[in-house]
Amino acid sequence: MRTLTKLFLLISMLASFSAFSAHEMLVYKATSNVPHDVTIYDQGLGALYERMKMIERAHDHIDIEYFIYDTSPSSRVFNQALVKKAKEGVKVRVLLDYFLTIPEIDVFHVLQLEAAGIEVKYYNVESMARFIKYQYRNHRKLLSIDGKEAITGGRNIADEYFDLSEKFNFIDKDIHITGPLVHDMESTFEIFWNDKLSEKLNVEKYRQMMAEDTKWIQEKLDGNEEDASYFKQIAAQDKVLDRHYKILKASAKKDEEKMEKARQFLVESDADRKLLGELADLGAKEAALAPTGQCSNMVFASDYPGWGAHFRKTKGMRSVVNKFTRDVKGEVLIDSPYFIPDKDSRAALKDVLKAHKKVSVITNSLYSTDAIYVNAVFNSIIPSWIKKGVNANVFKGNIPENYPVVEGVEKARFGTHVKAYTYDNDGFMIGTYNFDPRSTMYDSEMALFCFGAPDLTQAMRAEYNHKLQSSLHIDGRKTLMEHKFDNIPLSKKVLYYVVKPFAFLFQSLL
Repeated sequence: MRTLTKLFLLISMLASFSAFSAHEMLVYKATSNVPHDVTIYDQGLGALYERMKMIERAHDHIDIEYFIYDTSPSSRVFNQALVKKAKEGVKVRVLLDYFLTIPEIDVFHVLQLEAAGIEVKYYNVESMARFIKYQYRNHRKLLSIDGKEAITGGRNIADEYFDLSEKFNFIDKDIHITGPLVHDMESTFEIFWNDKLSEKLNVEKYRQMMAEDTKWIQEKLDGNEEDASYFKQIAAQDKVLDRHYKILKASAKKDEEKMEKARQFLVESDADRKLLGELADLGAKEAALAPTGQCSNMVFASDYPGWGAHFRKTKGMRSVVNKFTRDVKGEVLIDSPYFIPDKDSRAALKDVLKAHKKVSVITNSLYSTDAIYVNAVFNSIIPSWIKKGVNANVFKGNIPENYPVVEGVEKARFGTHVKAYTYDNDGFMIGTYNFDPRSTMYDSEMALFCFGAPDLTQAMRAEYNHKLQSSLHIDGRKTLMEHKFDNIPLSKKVLYYVVKPFAFLFQSLL
């Protein structure tokens, strides 16, 4: 029990903050009635194929912004394509959130990218020891080309977002647009790129930050070999623990070893060529089947960069999302990896339900989630929301029916990572915004909204209904209790019970 409690401390890193009274919300919001070409990517390999084709089409500049950005095969071919464009004279800028990226794309990878002509910055470079400022993250995801086309949504740059991991993948959703709002999306990139929280990282500061984080983690483990051994076993069960484990592993490696790994990252291998072949085949087929159409009533919204009390008081994405939720005429479908309504979201949902409108939700089960502590809270609160009228469903974690993947992936565990709302029969949102307090209060987010597009909305509803076939309908506490541990190994079950009381206590911060 002592070991597991310390592991929870490694997950949480959160401080308690009081609620705030109403303040004027600050949000970048742009509306356009000009027709935009829209494509929705629901399958991973097709989404990666489209990103690669976007890079090929670049002539002037490429702007990239991600929360997670690793060194897996998908990231290798993605970055090798960027290097090729940079050498052709295209301006390439990459902005990465520091938190989950630094164990993968470290300063030595950055040196290689910079030598190839690519500019790289990290957002909010802080040690975990400074956990108040440290928890404010840039959760936005963007690839924008020449001011003409852009793609955003739930996907980061890592194999599990493109259906390429043989262990675990995310069902996700992206939206690609061409039209005037691309300029607004690039304008927000400029805001984040030039903000004081975004900075270049040199080797000296990198060593300092890694030393501080390693010390912080080791202190939580008290140098106990039993704890460290169990940490290694349980790390794969949670994305934050996995991050900390990678930090510890990196601390044992010499700079020369890290530099050689970084050099090889940009050298095309046989495995890279194999993946490019799979993209040209299955990826192209998936992309060709992606729903396309036009939207003449679009809204782009984004948070601004920031941290601290004023940022939490005025962070404005929640006001946009909650407004469109309240505006539904009959039904809203919410597809989110996490479902923990904060104060404002609870009020919006209650208003919809009191007006006798329908609310349907798909989120992760304990088996499919990458965040055990979030699921522990969800299981505690969802029965009361069901009584209020919410139609609740949890994704079971198996590959959906008629979902094509490359060989070796079909037996992997799957989770949902979609961040989407569907409004009635003619509107929807796709973006980076989760239905949880971190997206409402702490993480900078972005999203595109489309209205008056029944064909595209029907595609959204069809995909939602398809996912329902791979989900379990929760009609009350009894069903939840019967199925919440389906397919769960003992180690994950034990961790669930340990983190549950802490997670529920700090649910406003998850």
